[in-house]
This record gives sequence, structure tokens and C-alpha cells, in this order.
Amino acid sequence: MYAFLYCLVYQHQILGNNFAFIESVIWVATEWGSWLVITPLALRWLVQNRFRCSKLGPTIVLVFLLTLAGTVGRSIFNVFMGHTDIIKNAIDFVSPNLAASVITVLVWHISQKRQGDAISVSSKEPSLETIYAHKGSSKVLVEIDNIDYFKSSGNYLEIYSNGNDYLVRDTISQMLARLPSDFFLRCHRSFIVNIRSIERINANSSGNATIVLTSGDEIPLSRTQKQAFDKKFRFT
Repeated sequence: MYAFLYCLVYQHQILGNNFAFIESVIWVATEWGSWLVITPLALRWLVQNRFRCSKLGPTIVLVFLLTLAGTVGRSIFNVFMGHTDIIKNAIDFVSPNLAASVITVLVWHISQKRQGDAISVSSKEPSLETIYAHKGSSKVLVEIDNIDYFKSSGNYLEIYSNGNDYLVRDTISQMLARLPSDFFLRCHRSFIVNIRSIERINANSSGNATIVLTSGDEIPLSRTQKQAFDKKFRFT
């Protein structure tokens, strides 16, 4: 509906054509009828394949396919309307369909980038620098950089830092979301480790592994999380 109204305004205000309503409908169908069908299909395909379309190669292929589909669709419609010079019509249609294809894909990328930036800004919490934790009956500030690892303990997290242990009321998922992702990784469903504190990783035949820290402490590395570690450190 919006496309039809746009085309109607375009032909009256830009081209100066004063067609009757039926003639206007025919003009819109002739000029851009194929695109009224192609554009929703293209946008749906982009939604389903947005990651692949973020690269140049698939984007060029998509622009080519949209241009081809628009040109062929418009040529077929012209043949149906009685125009016989198919090749000339097809050549004339390439330029406007190419422009429409580029604009469609470009607008898509811009809208997705803005949406992604908005989600990133709204959902990102500032990274922690210190944690206000319990140490016996006292509460102290623990420097994030000095923490070796976290261990889940019911509704609390045990914090191990420089040979000391602390307690904070938090979940492992919530804490992980606030920690600097460059240095803190989840190594087990109950553990988060500071990768700067890792001395070595000992694998075993079951697919799990043990992380040995510079402090001498050992914590588990589950088979599921080991894949993320292999990717992070490029272990073989």
C-alpha cells in the first residue's frame, strides 16, 4: 500500500502525469510491480541470513539476484502488456533495478547496524573494577585484577584472590556478565577463572581437564567449556 502511494505521488508530482485511478494502478504494476513482490521476500531472506549478508561476497550476490529478478519480472509483465521488444526493455530495466537493489541492501545494513548498536549500548553493563565482598564479619573491596577464580556456592560466590577467600551474594551468570570478558572465562558450570592466573591445563582421557593456577590451586575445566578455551588459546 505504501509503495503504491509512493508511486502514485511520484508520477503526479515528479513526472506530472494526471492518470485516472485505474491507469495509475496499471502504471504502478508496470513500473514496479515485480518489486512489490520481491522486496518483502528479499527482506525476509535477509532476516534469516543476516550474518552471511554482513560480508561483501554474499551481499554482491544478493544485489545481482535482486536486479535479475526485478528485470525479469518487469520484462515478463511488459510482454503480458503487449510489448514485443524484450531485449531492449530488459536493458532499459537493468539500471533502475540495480539502483533499487543496492538501496534495499544498503538500507537493510544500516538499519541492522543501528539496531545492533542500540541493543549493545542498552544491554551492556560497565565492567567491574572491584567487588564489595564479605571476609568473615567484615566487608572489603577486592580488586578484580587480583582474583584467581570464582566458585559457585548456592546463592553465593566464593572469591579466591592472593591466597584469600571471600564471599559475595551473586550468581555465576550475573557475575560473568559484569566481568571483563577478555580475562574471565567460565570453565565449568560452577567456576569462572581469570585466564591471567592460569599456569597450565592438564587434559584427561574423558575429555575434561584440570586448570592449574599459578597459586597452585586446581579447578575443573569441563568438556563443554574446553571448546571455548581451545578457541581462545588455540590449543591443539
